[in-house]
Amino acid sequence: MLQSVEDGARYIVAAALVPLNVHEVTLAYRLIKSAYDILGPGYIKAILADRGFFDGDLFKKLMDLGIHFIIPAKKNNEILSDMKGLSKIKGYSEATGKNGELIKGFSDLSTLSSCMYKLNGILTEDDHGLLPA
Repeated sequence: MLQSVEDGARYIVAAALVPLNVHEVTLAYRLIKSAYDILGPGYIKAILADRGFFDGDLFKKLMDLGIHFIIPAKKNNEILSDMKGLSKIKGYSEATGKNGELIKGFSDLSTLSSCMYKLNGILTEDDHGLLPA
């Protein structure tokens, strides 16, 4: 389901039902592209999704459409390992969260072989990673 979260309004933009044995990432791009075609370029600003949508091919397609995304990195993925390694050698920028936690930011990550673009990454103090683009 794609839901609009515009200021003062929340409504479903697109939706699809799939059998339990079909992974939702297989329909993600078709659903997003359908909404994109109906709403027009520039309407969909960002996609916020869970790690089930962690897919380099999807990332590339979203970037080609000019759509930003925030998706958690999978724990067993090389790009998360790279962020953890870079955090040990100061290969990052720093920010402090509102509760005082250190957040590390990375740019030009290129170890996600299924995505031809370089990605940005965020690593939290408890080693959770996010890929915002």
